[in-house]
Amino acid sequence: MHSWSDIKKITKSMSLALLILYFSIHRVQAQSWTWINPKPQGNSLKDVIFFDEMRGIAIGDFGTIVRTSDGGNTWAPKLIEPNVEVISGTNR
Repeated sequence: MHSWSDIKKITKSMSLALLILYFSIHRVQAQSWTWINPKPQGNSLKDVIFFDEMRGIAIGDFGTIVRTSDGGNTWAPKLIEPNVEVISGTNR
């Protein structure tokens, strides 16, 4: 049978382990994606295509097109002519 001091040591060790686990999980969650709504835009994106390591585009709802030239670190809206129909990211 365990003595009272053994139980206190086990409880203290378990509390410390849980505390470390909590802060480890919290730190991992803090490194997740950050929503910067509405910049560069606020519509849902459906597909991303990269042409090389730096240049890519993403297309989404309501004709949304954004482009990057720095590997996805920053995105800027791609403006198209109002009379151009866009279907699946290609001009028709």
